[in-house]
Amino acid sequence: MIPLFAPILGFGYDAVTIREELLRDCWHLLTPSGAIKERLKYYNPSFSVCTDEELEENSYQIFDDKQNRTWVAGKYNAWFTANLTYIPDNADTTWQNVTAKDGKIEILREKYKEPWQWRPELLDKNKLPYLKNYLTRFPFEYLQCVRLIVMEPPAIGMIHQDSNRGNMYYQNGFAGFNLNVFDGGGILRFQNYNTNKVYDVDNSCKIFHFDDSTLHGVTKTSTQRIQFRIYGKLCKNYNYLNMLDLEKAIW
Repeated sequence: MIPLFAPILGFGYDAVTIREELLRDCWHLLTPSGAIKERLKYYNPSFSVCTDEELEENSYQIFDDKQNRTWVAGKYNAWFTANLTYIPDNADTTWQNVTAKDGKIEILREKYKEPWQWRPELLDKNKLPYLKNYLTRFPFEYLQCVRLIVMEPPAIGMIHQDSNRGNMYYQNGFAGFNLNVFDGGGILRFQNYNTNKVYDVDNSCKIFHFDDSTLHGVTKTSTQRIQFRIYGKLCKNYNYLNMLDLEKAIW
């Protein structure tokens, strides 16, 4: 069994160097993204990350019947995202983590379980050298999605889910974790769907496993927030639990 949340042991990094590389090499790839406001009624969360007034003033996205997207900018920013790895000839994988087609939600890391490639703009060895070398330290057979998530202040991350509960992604030898490069003063808040208890992730935790099928959001930021979601196939017979600080895990 894999916990919903747990700090990852070791694997420290230089946050300033990562930010410098991002600003230099791939900041231009970021695309406005945000939760879909109408889904809040479906989720009906019992907790919040902002006031009702702030929620009404948040940025969000809407989709028509043909899945054409409209971005609605508000007083508060949401996320700006870019996938630094992708599946060639698949535009969705350059910025999305899920798609909804014909009424079916598809989690792209689960749909495309093969190795993802660095985007053409980032193939040069002089692009993101520190980040690329850092990722080789992990026990991955191969990388999948390397997802950059930025919030420019003032920003609020509306409550949402990114995947379906009960999926076997982690049990099938894959891993997914967060790099909390700069927290921006915002707090990741999530609800344990087993107990309904709500948790705030301590911003001193700079790398952690997180099950994004939980309801979660980010409280208002005051400075720039930079996060990564890293996914990949673990080396054969490697036990993901060996990376996790199970004494601080939430199940």
